[in-house]
Amino acid sequence: MLGRRKGKRNEAGFTMVEVVIASAIFFVIAGGFIAANISAMRTHTVASDLYKATCIARNRIQRARTLDYESLGLLSEYEAAVDEFGNIDQSGVFRRTTTVSNAVPTCTRIVVRVFFPVPNGRLSGESVDVYTMIAEGM
Repeated sequence: MLGRRKGKRNEAGFTMVEVVIASAIFFVIAGGFIAANISAMRTHTVASDLYKATCIARNRIQRARTLDYESLGLLSEYEAAVDEFGNIDQSGVFRRTTTVSNAVPTCTRIVVRVFFPVPNGRLSGESVDVYTMIAEGM
């Protein structure tokens, strides 16, 4: 028996089973973090677009308050494509509808409804609705 030592061999390192188990645990944990990060980014995007839609609607109401009472009817529009600043743009991802109606002869109701995009590329099923009443002479 030349070349063989008797007794225990002093080996350092990890076995293949230990490496595979450690790698599997690492990938499960990393996958969880990645999934949570993707979910957080989608939530942030939806919240940001919801905030932009709210600003678009509020700015439209503010614009109505600056017009003469007789000119309020000019604000009416149906599903106008607008950009994130509320400017009419054919490639805009937001859709704004402004309804102007006379509640009583000297009072006009203005409703602004804005639909915003969701991550799947379509418009949301819900809208941001902002409304006000403007009386003649205000």
